[in-house]
Amino acid sequence: MDTRRVEIQFRHLPPSDAIKEAVRRFFNKLNGLPCSVERCSVRLASERAEPLCGGPYFVHVEVELQGQELAIDQASDVDVYVALLNALRDMHEMVRAAGSKRRCAA
Repeated sequence: MDTRRVEIQFRHLPPSDAIKEAVRRFFNKLNGLPCSVERCSVRLASERAEPLCGGPYFVHVEVELQGQELAIDQASDVDVYVALLNALRDMHEMVRAAGSKRRCAA
């Protein structure tokens, strides 16, 4: 995996190795799809400056394919991991759909 193509940012949240690993697994899963992933950016944020105060949590995911950029936002009052996993699942479906459209158009 080329880690230069994966960017993870935390705002009002402490960096988490578990979150970083989940994003890396997601990126590796995307590389298995029949489309060329150029870059993946994930931003995680809490509205509160004190990270232990709880949500809401926000996740923004961008995936750059060859000639196309996809983006999705997700929020969760429950847990930052819930927001992250929902956003990654939804983005995976968007990338799969984009790859299918490209194959059909070619």
